[in-house]
Amino acid sequence: MKKIIPLILIATAVLLLVTCGIIHLRSKSTDEGELNASESNTYTEDAAVTDASDITQWSSENETTAQPTQPSTQQSRYPTLPTTGAPAEPEGQFLFSTVDFDAAYPIRTDNTEICYRITDGFDFFYLGEIIDAGNNEAYSYNVRTGDLIEITSGPKDVSRLEIPKEIDGKAVAFIGPKAFRNCAAQELVLPDTILAVGDYAFKGSKQLKTVRLSKNLMALCLSCFSTCPNLTTCEIPTSVEGLGERAFEECKKLSSSVHLSPKCKLIGSYCFAGCVSVNEITMSEGLVCVEDHAFAATSIKSCVLPQSVIDCGAAAFASCSRLEAVEFPKEFRTDCTLGGGMFGECVNLKSVTLPENIIGITGEAFIGCKSLMEIHIPKTVSYISSHAFMRCSSLKDVYFETANCAMELSTFSEDAGVVLHAPSGGSIQQYCLFHPLLSFSAS
Repeated sequence: MKKIIPLILIATAVLLLVTCGIIHLRSKSTDEGELNASESNTYTEDAAVTDASDITQWSSENETTAQPTQPSTQQSRYPTLPTTGAPAEPEGQFLFSTVDFDAAYPIRTDNTEICYRITDGFDFFYLGEIIDAGNNEAYSYNVRTGDLIEITSGPKDVSRLEIPKEIDGKAVAFIGPKAFRNCAAQELVLPDTILAVGDYAFKGSKQLKTVRLSKNLMALCLSCFSTCPNLTTCEIPTSVEGLGERAFEECKKLSSSVHLSPKCKLIGSYCFAGCVSVNEITMSEGLVCVEDHAFAATSIKSCVLPQSVIDCGAAAFASCSRLEAVEFPKEFRTDCTLGGGMFGECVNLKSVTLPENIIGITGEAFIGCKSLMEIHIPKTVSYISSHAFMRCSSLKDVYFETANCAMELSTFSEDAGVVLHAPSGGSIQQYCLFHPLLSFSAS
């Protein structure tokens, strides 16, 4: 019996170690799966979020029920926003972010009772508490802090929907989440008292053609007008500070020109993705962040990102088949890389002016850019990842300002025949010796 007990203890210990090993391997596998999923760089219609439950599922693992706090000091990625608590007047409502590149940030929350989501999990429009609720013959609504009305539902079967500017003597300031989703209206008019249009508010309204937004609008939130295939006219007011994730996704007939004022700080991921009629987007100084796939599969021909931009997400211009020229700011924020798949399948791209301080070009950044003939790589770039210039059949010259840059054998297409111009004696010259289809030219 004495001999059996140690054997049992040893067996138990081994079993525990094996179990921990399995758990560790599963965790690693999950992490790798998430990483691989994030590397997708080509916009497809299947990527569209179809319901609020999708986003809830994405963020549920890290979700917290903590109440949001208004920043007491400037903690937002939006530099010009108020830094104190919101007064009762409509001007007091404001955007804030739970993520900041260089500073502490407020507590994350997915509590839609007091916030509208601008992006999935990070950016919110703070509404204030619900202090009352009511309804009349046409609308159901909440009364928010400051006696501001939030419409939660209303008529969906009218051809012309004109939202009132007040209900029971109180200003109508918000259109609530899903309030008019899949409505039959062809024309929408929002009064100038409206400050924000909430998540999915008009998503899937297939008959909607014309929208007149409030002159005082501050935020178009998550998927608020996505998949409105007949939406043609929707001028974005100069007061707008944030365009939400997927705000106009798959609005295939949206006006050919989109103009954003200096107040617009954020263009959310997939914001204009699939807007195939949009061929011009004007961005002003003041824009801070362009998120992943923001302009994917649009028909824009050129783009100049203003100097104020500090971040541009992965695949921001993926599958823009008519895009010919892009000019970035002179510098991005410190330690920035060119996002994965940034220009994937931009088959007409001929000219790109890169920021002077980027440190790397990530995977598939220029994959399928068949018209790109030359590119200049800033001296700060220390690495170029796999397939960055895959299928760039017209690429002839790559000019480096430095002699050393780490590259993988798969960085260039197998039939590239590219000449790498760089100072002699460094890793770039050595790289060409091991790549039989590349040539080196000392600069």
